[in-house]
Amino acid sequence: MSFSTICPDIILVIREFIYSNQSLINLRTTSKYFKLFGDRYGNIKRMKYNINTNFFSFLTLYDKPQFFDSLEIENVQCPFNFIPTNKVWPKEISFSYCILGAKRLSPPVSKTESFTYIGNFCRNPWISNILRIDWVKLPNLKKLIVRARKMDFEGLQNCKNLQKIIIELDEEQVLPEWIATLPDLRELITNCKTLRNLHFISEELSVCLLSTKHRLTTMSRKLPERHLLDNSNINISVFM
Repeated sequence: MSFSTICPDIILVIREFIYSNQSLINLRTTSKYFKLFGDRYGNIKRMKYNINTNFFSFLTLYDKPQFFDSLEIENVQCPFNFIPTNKVWPKEISFSYCILGAKRLSPPVSKTESFTYIGNFCRNPWISNILRIDWVKLPNLKKLIVRARKMDFEGLQNCKNLQKIIIELDEEQVLPEWIATLPDLRELITNCKTLRNLHFISEELSVCLLSTKHRLTTMSRKLPERHLLDNSNINISVFM
């Protein structure tokens, strides 16, 4: 039986089980069909970009981001100047030690499920390094990991599928109360403060490390009550 008689959607599903870039490239060399298939849907699942990356090679490989699994960007100032604004973000995207500036960043509407930003706590008064994202454009977001000087929560309440939230901020900020209403929340670790008692409605909540003097309650049976009463200082970085 020829592969050309199989629906491309089935081949795409099978490709999801291929983890490495090298395996996809090897598959591309096996036949003319898979070469054409790779040229159409891409041969790369994971990409890294840093100051040593050839920009034009990056643009060529980033031509089909909807088929990526992840993109990691490291040590790049204003990284959004290098990501094509008309291309959707991949399933997982990560920024490490990048300076984002003060501008609100608005990606295209994407199916991104994991967003990570690890800042370098830049204290230069002339550099504004605040995480401001148009979260409305990431409606499928499930995992959020942030280490930054300051973060703008506006619009994040639209990400109703959030399951894992780890946030460490250099400046003291208040945790939005709507986080307690997330229906599928499983992990919450942060140094943000609370202004009043919170009741978490998620029945899947298993980790809640939150330094607060206010009372925390939950509908989850996976979380011991004494765990919620622990308001000691937390080394959040070890969970990132």
